[in-house]
Amino acid sequence: MEKSKKALITGGAGFLGIEQAYLLAQDGFEVVLVDADAERLEMARAALAQRMIDASSMAVDLAAPDAGAAVGRAYPDGFDVLVNNVGYVIVKPLQAIERAEFERQQQVNAHAAFYLSQALAPVMIERGWGRIVNIGSTMLDGMFANFAGYLMSKGALLGLTRALARELGPHGVTVNFVSPGALESPAEHAAWGERWSTFDEEVKGYQSVKRRGGAADIANAVRFLCQDGSGFISGQQLRVDGGWVMA
Repeated sequence: MEKSKKALITGGAGFLGIEQAYLLAQDGFEVVLVDADAERLEMARAALAQRMIDASSMAVDLAAPDAGAAVGRAYPDGFDVLVNNVGYVIVKPLQAIERAEFERQQQVNAHAAFYLSQALAPVMIERGWGRIVNIGSTMLDGMFANFAGYLMSKGALLGLTRALARELGPHGVTVNFVSPGALESPAEHAAWGERWSTFDEEVKGYQSVKRRGGAADIANAVRFLCQDGSGFISGQQLRVDGGWVMA
């Protein structure tokens, strides 16, 4: 019997990570969720269990320099898929961003992906098959202000995507970058409150597809990039934004 493939998803306790885990599990992957919040991880696992998915989890603060190595030690058999999905977002003007929060953004959003890739790529290389999917943001194309630290980290992640695609491609490992647009989420509703309807219409006005995107849209893109059939796609930025940016 063929051994099932295993997928690691960072930011696994969030709404994007949960949906990615669900769809990858549907394709036969064993899924492991990584997040800094142990309580939210248990809630995520419970939500997946209600959908008949048995997920494992590991609570780890990805801002720690040794987090990637710690994950590698905890799972010595490695992973076939790594989804660097975690995103630490701060919305502030440039002059208001504090050093500590800026540095944490870089550590969580960019450094963690580097160290996890460094820890997990050797097993993928040995097997001659692997998928790394990095989650970015369509905001890299410059549609909103006050995201300097966040977009700096995601820009670094895009650079890492291309560098690793070149380096790991000869070994059967593809590396790609998925850029979500403005997704409807509980956090968005909380942030906009009574003004949410106005924001919702504004976003749809920018998009050529006149509905809001959600977690399933991103998860389906990730799912595709993790399949055997996507093996000739690497180093690419896939915008999943309802046709907001066309490039």
